[in-house]
Parts: sequence; structure tokens; C-alpha cells
Amino acid sequence: MRSCDPNRPAKTAKRKENTMGKNKIPETSNAHKYVKIAIRYIRENYQRDISIEEIATYLSLDRKYFSKVFKRETGSSPMEYLIQYRIDKACELLQSSTLSVAEIAAAVGYTSQFSFSRVFKKHMNVAPSSYKKDRPEE
Repeated sequence: MRSCDPNRPAKTAKRKENTMGKNKIPETSNAHKYVKIAIRYIRENYQRDISIEEIATYLSLDRKYFSKVFKRETGSSPMEYLIQYRIDKACELLQSSTLSVAEIAAAVGYTSQFSFSRVFKKHMNVAPSSYKKDRPEE
């Protein structure tokens, strides 16, 4: 079973060396700033049904450009980051609350308990209900 840590990046992929050329994003001081703002936006709004388009619009960026910059800076796509952040928050709730799986799904931004359970199991290799049962007794 994977452990959940809401402060770690979604994935720890190696950052690619940026070389100017076709389809390459020029290094800018704004890229890091955009990613910091996007991560803050995700952390403040993950409970809602937010989209990558919404985040890009908030930053006044094209969605494709934003996704490329985010992946280059973090090693994961914005959607991967959002999903992992939600899973980490769900782990915290599963371990520390008496909320049902359906309530936790809603609390971390899923409109469907089924979708939440499917994504949780894919990332954690265990169903959320089993994860909740396996938590240490207090």
C-alpha cells in the first residue's frame, strides 16, 4: 500500500533539459510563477469539480501551453497533480475521520463515489473502504 503525503509532488519524474526548437517552451521566469499559482489554486479548490481549462483561464494562459509548462516544471501533468493531491487528501480523511467513503469522495472533489473509488484503487492499489479499515486504531 502506498503512503499518502499531500506535500510531495504528484510524481517525481526527471525534468527534461529544455532546448530551443520545435514545440519547445522557452525558459521564462514566469513559468515557475505560473506553476506556483496553479498549485496554490489546486490546493484551494480541489474540493470542487475543477478542470485544467479553468486553471489555465485563471492564469490567462492557453490550456495546452499551461499543461506543457506545468509538466516541464513539475514532472507531472496538471491533471496528474490534481488527482494525486485529491488522493493524498482522501488518505488523510480515511485515516483520521469517521466520514463515509461517499462523503470523502465529495469532500475531495468527486461527484461520483464510483469514480473516486476507481481512481483511488488505481493509485493506491487498494479500495478506499479497505484502506479505511486498515488504518491504525487510535
